[in-house]
Order: sequence, then structure tokens, then C-alpha cells
Amino acid sequence: MAFRISKEQEWTFASAMEQALRLLGPRSLSTLELRRKLSQRSVPSELIHDVEEKLLSLSYLDDEELSEEALRAYMEAEKHSTYYIREKMRERGLAVSYVLDDYDEWSVAVKLLEQRFHISDEERLAAIEEGEEDKFSKKKIIYFLKNRGFAVSTIQSICYEWGPYLE
Repeated sequence: MAFRISKEQEWTFASAMEQALRLLGPRSLSTLELRRKLSQRSVPSELIHDVEEKLLSLSYLDDEELSEEALRAYMEAEKHSTYYIREKMRERGLAVSYVLDDYDEWSVAVKLLEQRFHISDEERLAAIEEGEEDKFSKKKIIYFLKNRGFAVSTIQSICYEWGPYLE
């Protein structure tokens, strides 16, 4: 059975499979992501289902392996909150394993703050001498972390520990 691609073309299993393989070329996609992309290209849902089944049988789609790889990459990057990672995984249709429970969100938040605000005793004193003490305001740090999805408990803990550095 053929489906119309445009006025001149029709979707077939072969053309849908070719499109799917083209989409999978640059990077691994989850089953959900591939489904969405094929659907956006007006591939009929029946063909999407057939192509998906074939790709699964060939191990070209493997959401479990992709979940592990994506989670590891997010965690190793040390740039994101637990909430952010969970949301990105959910958007991709990937499961989040228990491994995320061991993610040290506090250390990641501290690292990001140090990069963003350059907080150290020497720099803090230098900033105060130059009249830039608002650079280290508690409010700025709270908004910085909150807007990146860090947990309230993480933000409170950092504010408590960094209290002497904050205005």
C-alpha cells in the first residue's frame, strides 16, 4: 500500500525506512523522537509503526541503551540539575534509571556558581574593594540556581554554607 508524500510522490515502506535511516544517521534517536520526526514529515502512522518494528528488530532503535548513554552524558557534563536531566530524558521518551539518585547536584551547583560568579575569598575581597559586592548577592545566586532547576534544598544548603560570602 502506498501513501501520498506530495502531489507527485507517495510514501512506501521503503521510502519511510529510508527517511528513518536518514534521521538516525547524525545521532541516536529514541523511538518517540523518531516517531515525532517521521510524523512531522507526514509519514502515515501505519508506516511509522512498521518502520519502528523493523528498526527495533535490527537493533537500530534501542531506548534502553540510549537512556543509559544520555543519562551518563548529562551526568558527566556536570552542568545540569537533577530536575533538568529528568525533564530532558522525559522529553526524549527515555527512562531515568536509579543511577541518577547518586548524582551530586550540590557539587554541580557549586561548580556552576564558581564558574559564573568566580567566588573565592580573594575575589570576594577584591570585588568589595572595587564596589562590586552586589555581584555576590544571595538573590542573584538563588535566581541563578532556581532558573536552572536546582532543588530548593540544594539552594538553601549552598546559601547557608556560603553565607559569609553573600550580601
